[in-house]
Amino acid sequence: MKSFDVYYYYYYLFYKKIFKESEPEVSTILSLGFSQSIVVNAMLEFFLIKNWCVTLKPILMFSISIVFVALNFQYYVIKKNSKRVVKETPKLFNSNICSLLIVLIFFLITTSWLFWGSIYSRYILSNCK
Repeated sequence: MKSFDVYYYYYYLFYKKIFKESEPEVSTILSLGFSQSIVVNAMLEFFLIKNWCVTLKPILMFSISIVFVALNFQYYVIKKNSKRVVKETPKLFNSNICSLLIVLIFFLITTSWLFWGSIYSRYILSNCK
């Protein structure tokens, strides 16, 4: 869970320092869970299209998002790991810059998938036999 802690920490800092929210934990859990679900939804969608020429139903995609938000809520709020993560300031490869770059790339990829993922899926689906 170390890498997820790093993602949580930098998402938290974003909502705390940039957006200056009074409750950044909620926004962090929602956005992190949604970002994680985009990765799973994209891999599952790609697998289904490549192997069976079918797409995921929107309700299943939404359900996967809800599951990830609930898991993050369980881990960071109910088990009280959010305060520990913020206090420890976790890093990947013992570098703040490397950690920030990896989190930024993860965020940009997951966010961009919302725009070009459906186009790419439609392209693959058009080549189905």
